[in-house]
Amino acid sequence: MGPPVGRGWERPALLVMAAAGTLIAAYLTVTHISPVPLLCTVGSVVNCASVTHSAYSVIPGTTIPISILGIVWFVVSAALTLSSRRALHLAWSTIGLAVVLYLVYVEIVVLHQICEWCTVVHVLVIATFVVTLRLFQESVTTS
Repeated sequence: MGPPVGRGWERPALLVMAAAGTLIAAYLTVTHISPVPLLCTVGSVVNCASVTHSAYSVIPGTTIPISILGIVWFVVSAALTLSSRRALHLAWSTIGLAVVLYLVYVEIVVLHQICEWCTVVHVLVIATFVVTLRLFQESVTTS
């Protein structure tokens, strides 16, 4: 575990980001599997429905929405925040960052469309990575 590091805002911020990410991923899951309408802009470039119902919106080889993995990722991130396992949380955040970079690539290069809700989730994952990296670096320099 190591000594407490940071200025005190990091853990609450990580928990808020995890909660927000979980809620958005749950919303995207519900709109994927049910007739609940997706609230978003529908245009030529920004089109959430097109992105969230594309072939890339499911776990490959299944009909399971990829947003379920988002729920799992944010719940595990929250648990790691509470456990103060900085190295493991950094590894988990790095995996999330890699997935986000792939999904952004898919949206921009493959689909030529962007989902607003997905973008918020991507920003939350990137912010989680940055904060966990900061906490990990501080824990290494203070030990």
